[in-house]
Amino acid sequence: MKPFLQSKILRVLENQTFHESGEGEEIKVDVRIIAATNKNLEGLVREGLFRKDLYYRLKVMVIEMPPLRDRVEDILMLSNLFIEENNREHNKSIRGFNEEAKKLLNPIPLARQCKRIEECHRKSHDSY
Repeated sequence: MKPFLQSKILRVLENQTFHESGEGEEIKVDVRIIAATNKNLEGLVREGLFRKDLYYRLKVMVIEMPPLRDRVEDILMLSNLFIEENNREHNKSIRGFNEEAKKLLNPIPLARQCKRIEECHRKSHDSY
């Protein structure tokens, strides 16, 4: 995240106000931020690439989630979730995977790429 954006986010969190682009009027807000990253923010703070004060503002409650590549057992569950979601969006009735397809999902080398898995399901709905 660019430094100017970090300072703007920090200002909103501290002051609970912001200025709309091109407007002089201050707008009062009450916001909570849920942030996610695959970066080592502590390292970025040490390197001076991430603001220390913003880091501590965001680090109120930390939930650490191992990457999907370390949670292979979640791939099938996520795949079924994408099927359900796409069934609703496209008015389809795909029920899931046969045993052979399930075996192909588990050792998938793209396990850490959740978006790629979702995209595969979208394409399968388009051709169904």
